[in-house]
Order: sequence, then structure tokens, then C-alpha cells
Amino acid sequence: MKKIVVTGGKGGAGTGIVAVLKDRGYDVLSIDLLPQALGDVDYKQIDLRDAAGVNDAFAGADGVIHFGSVPGDTWLSTTEAFHNVAVAGFNVFQAAHNVGMRRLGVEHRGLRRSS
Repeated sequence: MKKIVVTGGKGGAGTGIVAVLKDRGYDVLSIDLLPQALGDVDYKQIDLRDAAGVNDAFAGADGVIHFGSVPGDTWLSTTEAFHNVAVAGFNVFQAAHNVGMRRLGVEHRGLRRSS
């Protein structure tokens, strides 16, 4: 069974993605900034700006769906939001590389790119 990490797994789209992947038989690890709730299984609270934490979460993963974004319940300046997204994105891509993922798909606001 393939292990897929879903960043932003507690967000609106993230919860649906996690459910679909589990229904299709994937081993899913959901990660997000929100605290772990009672009964949460296959979930870790991780700030994507924490490179070591992201790297640890990706251990043994075959793929990643990156839906982590700037937390919607807090106000950030444009500079702070950019820094958050840039560092988090870098850490996700670096961790994917570190565990040997050879192809990444990125979806953001309807634009899909593969590298």
C-alpha cells in the first residue's frame, strides 16, 4: 500500500482529499498546523516551516499532496504571508526529494504543474 502525505489535511479541501485517498486504499498521513483532536489517527500537528518535522513526517512516504497554506484565521502582512508560503513550500519539496520522490505535482488555485 502506498503512503501519501497530505499537507493542510485539516482544511476544507484537505479533509476531502484525505477521505478519498483512504477510500481508495492509500495509507494516508495528514499533517496540519491545528492541534490533534481526540480520536485523530494518522495525523500529526506540524508547522511546515519546521524543516526537521516535515522531513520526519515524509519518512517512508511514496507521494505528497501539498495543500498547506497560510492559516486563514490569522492576519499576516504580505511579507509575512510570502515568507510563510516560501519556507513551507521549500521544506515540502526538500523533504520529498530527501525521501526519493522523483515526480511532484503541484496544484494551487486551479493551476496544475508537474516537474
